[in-house]
Amino acid sequence: MTVDPRRIGVVTVARSDYGHLRPVLEGIRRASDLELVLFVAGMHLDPTFGSTAGEIEADGFAIAERVPMLEGSDSPEAVAASTGRGVEGFARAFARQRPDLLVVLGDRFEMLAAAVAALPFALPVAHIHGGEVSEGAMDNQIRHAITKLAHLHFASAEPHARRIAQMGEETWRIHAVGGPGIDRIAATAPLTREALAGELNLPAAGPWLLVTFHPVTLEYRDTAAHVDELLAALEKTAPLSLAAPARRRDGGQFVERAHRGAVLRAARGQYRSAAARAAARGQRDRRRARA
Repeated sequence: MTVDPRRIGVVTVARSDYGHLRPVLEGIRRASDLELVLFVAGMHLDPTFGSTAGEIEADGFAIAERVPMLEGSDSPEAVAASTGRGVEGFARAFARQRPDLLVVLGDRFEMLAAAVAALPFALPVAHIHGGEVSEGAMDNQIRHAITKLAHLHFASAEPHARRIAQMGEETWRIHAVGGPGIDRIAATAPLTREALAGELNLPAAGPWLLVTFHPVTLEYRDTAAHVDELLAALEKTAPLSLAAPARRRDGGQFVERAHRGAVLRAARGQYRSAAARAAARGQRDRRRARA
């Protein structure tokens, strides 16, 4: 008697979750009794962020459904509208594909839309990276909302598993398995310092400082001021590599102010262009005016 493979739906909405999910996708693809049904949405389909659905296909994964959902900005109104579009889009996709289980990861509003859409279908949801905490961000509420919509929980650490249990989830549903992204890191050969310096256009000698800015999304009106404070402190530092958030509003403000403040220089003490020097002078003048 032949048993049909179980159809495992997996949702990916951005590079940020795809890197974690790749080991999971590869494991499903290798399993003879499972069939991967891949739902791709969010920033993967947005040219602003590189249309990275093509990278997924280049990795050999077939895309079952594309779910366009993003509005043209990251304003509160646009995020809420995008979530609504996502619920409708995922509902149509689930009706066509009928997966037996849906895997979601993390705390993005696009993932919440998929979990909400799954509810009327009585579609079991497995949530990876639940029970974690992001202070000052709406990610917290989204992550915990997905937890309450999910049926299986794959936590990255024991404290996170305990937090899921404190939210009333039955212990047999909770599994502390670690973060799947670690499997990918363990299988990746590290670059030499010289190779990395070449990739990032940094001097191989001397200290480096990697800076990433995660906006306080519950204080979105103050993002510009937060960026200015960070960049003012960084003006005195060693060579930098700055990682901006992938949100239009917050990432755009970060990049704009970083360029205007001329902190993306190759190294302290190196010659700055006339435009960069003028931008730096303008920033100092604005600070004096505010003082």
